[in-house]
Amino acid sequence: MDIYELTNVRYLVVQNYFLRFLEVMKLDRLSSEAVILRVKNIFGCHGIPETVSTDGGAQFTAENSVKEMDLNLGLLAYRATPLESCFSPAELVLGWILHTTLPQASSSLQFRTCDLHIKERYKRNYDAGHEAYELDPLHPGAHIWITGLRRYCKVFQPADWFRSYVVATETRNVR
Repeated sequence: MDIYELTNVRYLVVQNYFLRFLEVMKLDRLSSEAVILRVKNIFGCHGIPETVSTDGGAQFTAENSVKEMDLNLGLLAYRATPLESCFSPAELVLGWILHTTLPQASSSLQFRTCDLHIKERYKRNYDAGHEAYELDPLHPGAHIWITGLRRYCKVFQPADWFRSYVVATETRNVR
């Protein structure tokens, strides 16, 4: 975490060293309160890091605590709370588990597959609403319409890829 100045405007820069992700926020004033407010916003979105490194400037050594209760901690708790799919909103958007001030069981930090039944239900509901259904497999010799080629072709053989076929055109075989 550091402060830099560009064209007489000061910015707070926070970097996640593991992901190499930067967050840059403009500072209206150079005070501990302004820096803490911005840091709370960042931690509210991305989680509270286990360690924080700064250059030890006066803005970072004030007695004010970043962990005091406020709206950002409430948002952080919401973003880190698992939904019906067993994933938190932060996991769905960012792809990782946020570190919060709340204790977490070590089992919650493991990979979860409990959303498979949710995905199956979503697929079933989508298919029902769009009248989607499984097609019968094609057999060699069947004549089919290829939309991309705008013509009928003949199925030559099943391809190695799932639900793919090699079809014969007038000039060549395509998958």
